[in-house]
Amino acid sequence: PTRRSSDLISLKNMRPSDARKIVGIDAASSEFDTPPEVFAPVFNDLREKGVIRQVTYHAGEDFYHVLSGLRAIYEAMLYMHMVHGDRIGHATAAGIDIETWLSIVGEKILIPKGEYMDDLVFAYYLINSGHVEPLLHLLPFIDKHIQALCYEIYGASYPVSFLIDCWKMREYNPKHWNKTIADRKKLEFLEKYNGKAFRKKYGEPYELTVTDDFSASQLVILQQEVLRFMHKNEIVIEALPTSNLRIGYHRTLKSYQLFNWFKWKREGIPVPPIVLGTDDAGIFATNIYNEYALIYCYLVYEEKMNRSDVMNFLREINDNSKVYAFREDE
Repeated sequence: PTRRSSDLISLKNMRPSDARKIVGIDAASSEFDTPPEVFAPVFNDLREKGVIRQVTYHAGEDFYHVLSGLRAIYEAMLYMHMVHGDRIGHATAAGIDIETWLSIVGEKILIPKGEYMDDLVFAYYLINSGHVEPLLHLLPFIDKHIQALCYEIYGASYPVSFLIDCWKMREYNPKHWNKTIADRKKLEFLEKYNGKAFRKKYGEPYELTVTDDFSASQLVILQQEVLRFMHKNEIVIEALPTSNLRIGYHRTLKSYQLFNWFKWKREGIPVPPIVLGTDDAGIFATNIYNEYALIYCYLVYEEKMNRSDVMNFLREINDNSKVYAFREDE
């Protein structure tokens, strides 16, 4: 990422007229190996230097636990300082039907121990900062689980507020932590987080009953809280139906998150603007027309919805694609 970033910066400096044609950037990689913190320093550097104005980042598609997917979505927005009109691709974790997901993954899963600790730190922050009334009573129990995992990984316990601050600081380039982070205790913890010995403990398999800390209905509340944050900040969701069907959790379109978002919006839940995309048209042998046709045919012929209602739904998505299109810098 750093080499490509340098190339784009050079292009802007040497050929500014060509650089104006770069309307935004995206990142494509396995979410299990490259979370948002890996790309955040590059994305932020390019935005600060005026190379790009808008970003899209694919997050919440591959995850161990729905919490992990929600955290990836939130981290992308947080670490990359997303603003209105920026996009999150997929966002599966923020809309997949929880009961369907539970039936697919089963009662128990294996997840890296540190991943789940970070998931709980994120969940604590989301509930507390958003004052999510139905889940506030869970905070002491979440804190207790965080402390237990933290001791197993790092050999010490830390206040949850300290762990949240350190989690937020992962947006910075580790090479520059010494210059960026003034608090020595936080710097020491982040160095532990990146240290070889602690990474081994971080990655140890942890067997988890998926509803240990949150019930299915409580996970839905967390999904909707992430959507509320996206709606408030006008972060756009880029839904990619064919891609998600072929390599995601879905077996059919019946469980596809787009329809959950549609249902929740009709129920008055804040849902951010949604557009359709192809992900990678070459790999998935599709085009944008096919994506619209796929949704239309499913809703009309499978769900027996009224054609005019379906067309209105698709028209709204198409209008969003025009409003939130990445445009050449004038």
